[in-house]
Amino acid sequence: MRVATILLAVAMFVGRTFVATVFAADSKVNPWVGTWSLDTSQSKYSPGPPHKNATITVTDAGNGKLTYVTDITDGAGEMDHTEFTCAIDQTECPVATGGAKETVSITKLDSRNLRFSWKFNSSPPFSVLMLVKMSKDGKTQVAMSKGKLPDGTALAVTEVWHKR
Repeated sequence: MRVATILLAVAMFVGRTFVATVFAADSKVNPWVGTWSLDTSQSKYSPGPPHKNATITVTDAGNGKLTYVTDITDGAGEMDHTEFTCAIDQTECPVATGGAKETVSITKLDSRNLRFSWKFNSSPPFSVLMLVKMSKDGKTQVAMSKGKLPDGTALAVTEVWHKR
């Protein structure tokens, strides 16, 4: 009985050490960091029109936070610039500039999937959920957004982004 207890304690210690090492290694190599360009030919927008072009630059802001800078030319030719810094821990973060976005929170689902929850302060307010899936090679992201616009129109957007 004593041997089994000791073996269980050792196994639990080794397991915790392995898990801690995996998470520490994961935080040092961040596939999300970089500059990403929208592939307009593979992206779909409902309602349209699609963006003409867009770029996202993600940098490590330290302390488990990422800074996102997005520049978009929408289908009507209007420019939008958005910036925010946020931890990937479900904390709501203010959007620093641009657009109608007010807050965003990011949740890490696993090493290749993030969920963004956007809250828009408009009349009436609305929200959009976005699931972002990273390819195994870390060179492509697919962002799928769903929600309802203030007028009740369903939003369904799929964007394909390639790392520069």
